[in-house]
Amino acid sequence: MAGILVAQVSGLSLSLLFNVLLFAFAAAVLGGLDSPVGAIVGGLAIGIIKNLAGTYIDPSVDVTVAFLVIVLVLMIRPTGIFGQHVLKRV
Repeated sequence: MAGILVAQVSGLSLSLLFNVLLFAFAAAVLGGLDSPVGAIVGGLAIGIIKNLAGTYIDPSVDVTVAFLVIVLVLMIRPTGIFGQHVLKRV
């Protein structure tokens, strides 16, 4: 459904949903890949960060901000904000 709605606005191309998938992945990494609540909080945080960066820096830095958030979260806390470190014994 999202592809149909986006295709009507921007036209069809091979990289049609790249930005949508990038922001969704950034939200999942920020919130934690194993936490549905974390994904929701991460999505809200990515949306707020993206809009603030577009307002105060430059509107064309959306993708750069998403990559920067992914890198910073993976460097500081690899499991995400709500992710839990699971230890498995073999």
